[in-house]
Amino acid sequence: MIRLEWLFFIQLVMGILMLLFLRKLNQMKKQVDMVTKEVMNYISYVTEDIEKEKDEEKLPQKHTKKEDEEAQNRLIQAVLGEYFI
Repeated sequence: MIRLEWLFFIQLVMGILMLLFLRKLNQMKKQVDMVTKEVMNYISYVTEDIEKEKDEEKLPQKHTKKEDEEAQNRLIQAVLGEYFI
């Protein structure tokens, strides 16, 4: 028959191993969280650059739309001016 002291010793060893694995698991979780945070910072930095580029592209397009409208207005005014004069 197995002595109760051996069972207690095995339980003690298993408890210590569980605590060590729990500590290691927490360290790994902290590392994963840190890497995830760095990746999120990088992604947000890249998306901000892309958004800035899109905004910069939109401004000249709006400017060209205004120029196109002004050119059309001048052409219409010139044609109507010749027609009614």
